[in-house]
Amino acid sequence: MSMKPIIGIRSAVTDEELAFIREMGIEYVELNFREEETVPSLCGVGSLIWNMDGYRRAFALDKAGIVGVKLCVGCWLEGGEAFGDILADIKELQEDGRIVCVHFRNVSAPLPVFEETLAEDGYADMYAIMKQLILCGYEGPISIDHAFRGYPSTGGMIGSFAYPTGHMKGMIYAIEHELAPASDYSAAAGSPSVK
Repeated sequence: MSMKPIIGIRSAVTDEELAFIREMGIEYVELNFREEETVPSLCGVGSLIWNMDGYRRAFALDKAGIVGVKLCVGCWLEGGEAFGDILADIKELQEDGRIVCVHFRNVSAPLPVFEETLAEDGYADMYAIMKQLILCGYEGPISIDHAFRGYPSTGGMIGSFAYPTGHMKGMIYAIEHELAPASDYSAAAGSPSVK
């Protein structure tokens, strides 16, 4: 069964924004609430973009070149092959300058059943994903997406972010070291040379 996405829009949406929504082939429901009110969620409301082709459609309609991607690696992996080829998609997105930030996490398997995991425990090769980001020249913000609940005896939530952040930074260092020309490193110390 193919699902047709439906989104909720504020009554203050501009004509240009509404035209974009219509061009995407999206059904919409007008939501009437004051601007200062917040809506924590719209249960049952579908996504505008649910795979790489959705991003391509949005980019094609983006005449001003202002639409970007928060590349959530975990979400991409949850979608599996139906979402896209993450390594090829990173290359395409970065060539177009569309990646704004990266959330870095792994999952046990694609939908319909998955669990979030540490980077080294899921089904994806996170080293290859990080390497692709670096090879494609991504230099924007990157962070772990979610951390597991920490115990007070191990530093609580701050401690729970320390391990995956250190693991991610270790990957970045290893990949940069692997890709750097040998002349950039001191043979004696194995560290970057001063130029």
